[in-house]
Amino acid sequence: MLSGGDTDRMRDILATFGNVVACGDLGAGAARKILLISAAIGNLALAAELITIAERLGVADAPDLLADGPLSAAIARSRATAADFPIRLAAKDIEIALDYAPDDTRRPVLEAVRQRLAGDPDQEADIRELFPRSS
Repeated sequence: MLSGGDTDRMRDILATFGNVVACGDLGAGAARKILLISAAIGNLALAAELITIAERLGVADAPDLLADGPLSAAIARSRATAADFPIRLAAKDIEIALDYAPDDTRRPVLEAVRQRLAGDPDQEADIRELFPRSS
């Protein structure tokens, strides 16, 4: 639990949701959450695309290959069946990150992730559905 503001006063209550990480001023936890979730969503989208390319290249074990590298968390999330994070909420989080980007800053990676998520026909599907069915 990333917490901003007066974390000490609320620590016992917040701890019922998990480990509490004090992040500083009010809003600091939410800011960190946007950064972390945007990185995770971007990695999921990248891993899904790499698996699609791997299938065309004849690399049948691409998910296992990627699971042993820097995209291991994305592959683990793609295999999780107990989680439920709708694509529409992932798109919303990317939109929030983009809202904070300076107008004069290029952000082609986040824009591409946003377009991929927004273009998915099943916005209520879990984000693991970005992956090809064979993975």
